[in-house]
Amino acid sequence: MATEIMVEGAEELARALARIGAEARKSVLAGALGPAALPVLRAAQGYAPKGATGDLAQSLEIRWGKSDADHADVAIGSFGRSGEARGSEKLSEKSYQHGFVELGTAHNKAHPYLRPALDSTKDQVVAKITHWLRYLMSTVGPAT
Repeated sequence: MATEIMVEGAEELARALARIGAEARKSVLAGALGPAALPVLRAAQGYAPKGATGDLAQSLEIRWGKSDADHADVAIGSFGRSGEARGSEKLSEKSYQHGFVELGTAHNKAHPYLRPALDSTKDQVVAKITHWLRYLMSTVGPAT
């Protein structure tokens, strides 16, 4: 489940990004998403249900997805690595179970924590992205 955020001034930003090189563009986009993802992560940890799902809040982390000169992806979730053991269960098995918490199953009620986290922090996310894009664009300087 992906969520896209539309930002006013995106066309102006696209024109400014087009004036700089591909590597600088990639760096600017990725650099703006990291600080913006942190409030969502913290909110998701607060909304994550306690109990039967294990320590879901502690397993949440930020991971980078595809990133190129035109876009950057960041994901927040529980990403276990197969074979890595913690306690009596492998992380990948627990992470798999955590995936059903947000939307529920035929047998278990949904306990959303990611969507409420994004909804409650969207203004912070937009403000941080705006701030960091402006800052990072100013450090790159004018295109040559």
